[in-house]
Amino acid sequence: FYIGPTLFGDVLAGWIFGKLVSDVAFYACAIFSYEKFTALLVRHQPEPRIAEEDGHEPSAAVSLA
Repeated sequence: FYIGPTLFGDVLAGWIFGKLVSDVAFYACAIFSYEKFTALLVRHQPEPRIAEEDGHEPSAAVSLA
């Protein structure tokens, strides 16, 4: 908070610099936390089984192949 104005010699420029530095630090922590804890909350969802009635795959799977 006080280093920016002394580095730039201007209060307004120092405050803008301090705001940018604090925003970068905040968002770096937020992104790191989001990525870390999202991986912990994601649960493995089993893939749907292919219907074994006719032995054919669903039409969506056939069209993508």
